[in-house]
Amino acid sequence: MPTANAAGWVALCTAVITSSTYGGFAKNLSSALSPLSLLFVSQLLIAFFVLFSFGAVPTLKRLLVLRRQVILPLIAVGLTNGVIAPLLWFTGIQTTVAVNAALFGRMDMIFMFVLAWIFIGEKITRRHLISGGIIFLGILVVVFQGFQPVSIAIERGDLLILLACFTFAVGSMIFRLYLHAVAAELVILCRALTGICCFFIISPFLPYTFGSELQHFPLWLIPALLGFCFIAQFMNMFSFYQAIERLPIATISLVTSFEIIGSALFAHWYLHEPFMWYHIAGGLCILLGVLILEILGTHATEEIKELHLVQERSHST
Repeated sequence: MPTANAAGWVALCTAVITSSTYGGFAKNLSSALSPLSLLFVSQLLIAFFVLFSFGAVPTLKRLLVLRRQVILPLIAVGLTNGVIAPLLWFTGIQTTVAVNAALFGRMDMIFMFVLAWIFIGEKITRRHLISGGIIFLGILVVVFQGFQPVSIAIERGDLLILLACFTFAVGSMIFRLYLHAVAAELVILCRALTGICCFFIISPFLPYTFGSELQHFPLWLIPALLGFCFIAQFMNMFSFYQAIERLPIATISLVTSFEIIGSALFAHWYLHEPFMWYHIAGGLCILLGVLILEILGTHATEEIKELHLVQERSHST
């Protein structure tokens, strides 16, 4: 129906715009909240969204009747994608610019191809290698600041962001190998609950508490906290699921690729971070490589592509 299609495009554009704010808000909040506190806030909001959208009682009932064979893979995905990768990302964003984090976010696609080739035996074509090479070239252009003839030190934060992307890819591979028959929202909820549980396990051993951080939280950062919670997370996920219900998966996957540009531009506008020529050159290379991969088609079926897209979306919230 035309009306449903128009509503789907509005939801998709909203999802792209709101997702683009995630890195900027997180970078701003990292000056007042520790990576563990940001992890707790983000995973708590994800759990709330899943329970709010799919119904708390029905979702928890479905969770309790899951087969025992999927418990260990669920825990593994929870630890990789709900604890380790977000902690690496939130730690990395403290010591690098949000523009870099935005551009490096799609590196998990390259890691996924390599892992799929190793563990599943998926064929990597010459075109996949070319597109992957273009993405990698874009990363190098940004990391080495356009290969200028000056002394360049790779930021620790950049390496942590890339390591977070690799960890996300590992979790996505576990999801694809062992959890493809489990509803994506249940996997995301388990991942969020794992992150919340780890927060309560780790926090007593730290010299600071979440409560003390909130007590000393600067008033001028309250808009950033509200933006992080309700724009970058809740509105993002809500709009994304509305788009999923109304538009083809291939369209959504292709359009969301442009979040790379949106995230970099928002970080530049909101944080006043420098947006140099090598950011533009590297970003265009990354976007070109991603678009080539999306056009080629990277998954065997629409169902697998949808599962991967939902997993990928939950990484950016």
